[in-house]
Amino acid sequence: MDDEITKLCEAIAESLSRLHKGDTASALWPFIPNEAGYYTEEPFIKELSETINKLKEKKYSDNEIALLFGNSAKIAQYFTLFHGAKILALQKRIELAKDLINFLAYYRKDPFCQDKSNILLADLRIDLAKLDKSSVSIEMCNKFSALLLLYLEVLYPTMMRLGHEFHGTYSIRGKKLFIKEFFNLNPKSLNFKEPFSIGKIKIVEEVESEVKLDFFNHLFSSPKKISSYIETDGKILNKEDLKKAYEGLEGEISSIIKKILGFSRKDWFRVYARGIFQSIDHLKVELKEKNEVPSGVFERIERENFELPIKKIVEFQKTHTKEEIKEITKNSYLKIFE
Repeated sequence: MDDEITKLCEAIAESLSRLHKGDTASALWPFIPNEAGYYTEEPFIKELSETINKLKEKKYSDNEIALLFGNSAKIAQYFTLFHGAKILALQKRIELAKDLINFLAYYRKDPFCQDKSNILLADLRIDLAKLDKSSVSIEMCNKFSALLLLYLEVLYPTMMRLGHEFHGTYSIRGKKLFIKEFFNLNPKSLNFKEPFSIGKIKIVEEVESEVKLDFFNHLFSSPKKISSYIETDGKILNKEDLKKAYEGLEGEISSIIKKILGFSRKDWFRVYARGIFQSIDHLKVELKEKNEVPSGVFERIERENFELPIKKIVEFQKTHTKEEIKEITKNSYLKIFE
């Protein structure tokens, strides 16, 4: 087995075993990823592979293709769908995995986040002078984060990394800095045409100690904050603007959520499918192709009712150690490449 593929499977297993140890399945809303994957993972992985290959045929470099994805957390998230790669020939599965690893390496110092950090290679562009130690600033940063994560759970259920990336911890002039970035906020996955008022939000936090992240960008250790600031579409908000911006954001998100309160389980599968396929919009634009969810995906969602036995999954999580779950998960991914 290729060393990079082995490292990949180990990183996936470490992340998912930590996430799945305990009763996590019954707490996931509105479904668990495997249920959504039943409808979408094979057609999406096939589309992803074909799209990347078309760009490579047009002589796009790995770095040029990576740039079209926009961020690393999204690329890592695609590996949660990778059991669907069995629709491809073995060599194509390996090729796609290695392509995605190369794309991750364009963004990350370590594609696999082995030391539980996510250090990005891009210029940080942090204004240390704007860091505010006041309790008001830190409280507003916490409120912004919570509100945006709630919103992303609606836009990209179980696939929230399609709309955010957390990275760090960085050491700059004696300060430990952790960055939260939120993007892809337009409610297109909900089939709404109205644009969202903000394109990108960045939260910069000075923290007491190292923040811990996994390969999939799950945050599992968050130390006390010392200072912070918020930037929306390139503008750092002052104290007077913070509350106003939050209230505007809260009102906009509340208005969107009110429109979807009656969504059924099948409606949420459609939201999930649109979000996944829309995540490669920029690649399709580069190819001058339309990017649509294949009609067969919606047809399958409409005619079939796939549900996993959650109680059995929860029981499995409770009766197996983290190391056992890790080994089982690693082997299930290794088999994809055999």
